[in-house]
Amino acid sequence: MFTPPRDSTQLPACTAPALDAYDGRAILFVDGTQSMAGFTEGEAFREFDIVLDAVATGLGLTQVVMFGVTEAPPPAGGLFRIRPAGRGLHDENAYIGLNNPDYCLFDLARTSSDPRPILYLTDGVQSARSLGTPGPSVAVLQELIRTGHTVSVMAFRGGFAGRAWSEQASAWIPGVSVPDRPFYLIWVTRDQADSDFLFSMLSRASLGHVAFARFGGASPSCRLFPLIDRQSEQEDPLWILLPPSVARRIDSEHLPVAEWRCALPPSTALEFVAASVASTFRAWEPGSEGFSPPTEAPVGTEFSSDSIHAEGTSSSVVVKGTVGTLTSSRYAYIALGLTATPGPLREDLRSLSTNSDVSPDEVSRTYRFAWLLDHLIQADFAREVPREQIGLTIQYR
Repeated sequence: MFTPPRDSTQLPACTAPALDAYDGRAILFVDGTQSMAGFTEGEAFREFDIVLDAVATGLGLTQVVMFGVTEAPPPAGGLFRIRPAGRGLHDENAYIGLNNPDYCLFDLARTSSDPRPILYLTDGVQSARSLGTPGPSVAVLQELIRTGHTVSVMAFRGGFAGRAWSEQASAWIPGVSVPDRPFYLIWVTRDQADSDFLFSMLSRASLGHVAFARFGGASPSCRLFPLIDRQSEQEDPLWILLPPSVARRIDSEHLPVAEWRCALPPSTALEFVAASVASTFRAWEPGSEGFSPPTEAPVGTEFSSDSIHAEGTSSSVVVKGTVGTLTSSRYAYIALGLTATPGPLREDLRSLSTNSDVSPDEVSRTYRFAWLLDHLIQADFAREVPREQIGLTIQYR
């Protein structure tokens, strides 16, 4: 019978693993802490066992690195332990680690000269120090994304039976048994090409994942298309001239001005890309052959994004607006600046997350998983934010 060791709530110091004897083309780390034991409980093979074997076989690995602090000293214990990729990994008693400082593992990708991709099979990442502060694991992952690395997350669901489903709550919550507790394969590569190669290799292994997302690599690309009736236009940047007939309508109606269409990377974690709209107003100055410096717009002038539509990896936002009448000038010029903003997390990813790990009702979800992905999205989106401008010249009479 598996008996969990005492819990450790202190984050241990990082130590570098000795990987000279590890001969794989990629380095597969397996979360060896006590919360993983329930995935391998009993004699029958569970989904976790199948995925673990398929990943090792698909990548041609004969070894894995068990990851998690144990009470035994090296080489039997310690933070990192190289083990054969065999039957021993399917024994619940192999998962006795007290803590797994994920930031140590992810920091290897940032600091190591070893070019091999790092993969991590786990039931979650230590995402925060507190409810409002990102922890060291999040900070390292964000830094990897900012510096050109690619972070990929493949999600699975599998049978789980055991007591230590929550390292915080296992002391007072009885054993639980569910058919669909999430676990994850996370990998870090130096660029998108390496990530694509790993994905193709793993896809051949028929892993049966329930969700996949990638952070880093390709960014959304967006283009503006005019919608409003116009007298003339030009592109790059988009500029349109609104005749008096339209100027009278836009004074009283919230008219669609343009549509911003964005193509998202195939593995995006977002449902869609939204947009923020900023505007500056200039009035024509008779006799000066030009427009005034930016000034206060007439009462009623307002622009906003509206009517978001998403389908597959494409999304669109309609920019609508009204422009108050300017009696003192024949023309006005409005510069609209559009800045892309990340929309919500995809539903299949969001459904894997919970904000509580103290109730057995939440065993089929991962504590604060959505919060973790939101922080990765922020770092990914900030690398190359789509921006575009549209100029409106309004002829009042």
